[in-house]
Amino acid sequence: MRTNGSFLGTYQNLVTTPRPSGIYSINEVNTLVKQNAWDYSYFPSAYNGLIDTFPSENRVYVKNYSELYAAVQAAPSGTSTAVILGKGTYELGTTGLPLLVDVGGGTGACALLGDTGKPITFICAPGQVLFNWSRLDSADSRDAPMFYFTNSSSAVYGGVFKRDNGSTANAYSASFTRGPGAVGNVYNCVFKEINANGNWSRNYAGTGTNTYTINYTSIWVGENGMNDNNSAAGASWNNCTNNWTKGTGSTPWSGPENVSYNSDFTITGNSTDGVYAGEFAWYQPKVTLSTSS
Repeated sequence: MRTNGSFLGTYQNLVTTPRPSGIYSINEVNTLVKQNAWDYSYFPSAYNGLIDTFPSENRVYVKNYSELYAAVQAAPSGTSTAVILGKGTYELGTTGLPLLVDVGGGTGACALLGDTGKPITFICAPGQVLFNWSRLDSADSRDAPMFYFTNSSSAVYGGVFKRDNGSTANAYSASFTRGPGAVGNVYNCVFKEINANGNWSRNYAGTGTNTYTINYTSIWVGENGMNDNNSAAGASWNNCTNNWTKGTGSTPWSGPENVSYNSDFTITGNSTDGVYAGEFAWYQPKVTLSTSS
């Protein structure tokens, strides 16, 4: 993302003419590609096609958490924005900046990724964008959902969400989703819990309802899920996979459980579910995400 004439941190010297829009044109991005500052090879054709649906002036290219945070804050409320995330690790909450979204409601909850109510499409280099997050044991971060979108047009594609639940024993604090009023779409992502206690659940709606959809997404955990706290009326998990078993709850689910992931995150004998399936499937064998990390 360009801020005050700079773009992608160390690559800010590639282009010297700033514009009020704060966004690089596709020609300037192509210049970065040629100098290995931006690698479109990490984006399959479906992802490039999705990017192309947005006018160049409505695209923002980011390479780290600081730029991601700035892109979300700067996005207009009335215009759909594509935030395109290049290969890398996005350390959320470790840069001194506020976390992307505070759900609030008197409970204190921060999400890995949020739209702050704006129509934002987050397009990740599939399998190559890692979001790292640890739940803070404080009033500001009781819950740690993977995402919290309140604009129904918002979506995220291709990201790996790696969370430490902060040793919470509560199903609502360990939930991968959080309400009330969570909407939007998730495509071909990974939700991974790394805390030693292994606690996770699919849904927490609070006192309201959630209507998000999660599609072709793989859960990567160390034990069976806790029961949902307030099942999500209108939400659904479609063609998803899980290497253990989800807890009880009425939120719809389709896809296999107790699967064994290969080292490249494929599932032997299954081409219809998880991150390597669907329109926005990851590259094969481009991605080599080790299941031991």
